[in-house]
Amino acid sequence: MNQKNIKFVLIFIIILILGVSLYYFSKPLDTRLLEVNFIVGGISGIGVGSNDSLNYGIVMPGNSVTKKVKIGNNFDFPVEVTFLATKNIQPFIFSDSKVLIPPGESKLISFTLELPKNMSYGDYSGEIKLDFRKE
Repeated sequence: MNQKNIKFVLIFIIILILGVSLYYFSKPLDTRLLEVNFIVGGISGIGVGSNDSLNYGIVMPGNSVTKKVKIGNNFDFPVEVTFLATKNIQPFIFSDSKVLIPPGESKLISFTLELPKNMSYGDYSGEIKLDFRKE
């Protein structure tokens, strides 16, 4: 092998190692999905959810409702949790973009549903993805 080929192979190996490292360190430790459901209607009604869902019930156009979800950190180190709603509900769901949770602790995270006044009646659903990364 000549020097030119050796340099090319070394550069390729370095780029490969950097790429694998970047992928590994950007990958979440854990990902959880939070189901979201709401009905847009002419009257308001209460929705009952579980630990893995946000059920806002019936919400009138132009109104907003806030629900809280308890999110725990089962790791031995602090984690940063980021939230991303699916595109169909993203314009209506608001929360902190990320939250830091110490090891062994939990936090109540507020998710607010805000509907525009011209929102069409109907059933809506989607998911919020929670990514847990080492802080």
